Amino acid sequence: MTIDEYAAGAAGVAAVRMKPAERTDERELLHLALGLAGEAGEIADHLKKSLRGETWDRDRLAGELGDAIYQWARLCTLAGCSPSEVLDRSTRAIEARIARQAQM
Repeated sequence: MTIDEYAAGAAGVAAVRMKPAERTDERELLHLALGLAGEAGEIADHLKKSLRGETWDRDRLAGELGDAIYQWARLCTLAGCSPSEVLDRSTRAIEARIARQAQM
């Protein structure tokens, strides 16, 4: 499965879950952005336990990462960007940053 196929499937799940009155693009964008921020917080909260000497759970982390990817993929799609396009842009930006640092 590609990331774009995943995003298309996630969009189908979201369409079933949302009430018709909630289906405005602006409202859904905000909902997804806040959901992504919340999932990032759950990931950070889980991993911060290692600072206290506790072990973190790989399966739980994988679940939280999956939740974050769901929110991110939906946000990409609703914003009119395919997830693969976003990843390609990110890769080019990272490569350009590395090239600039190598020239210093």
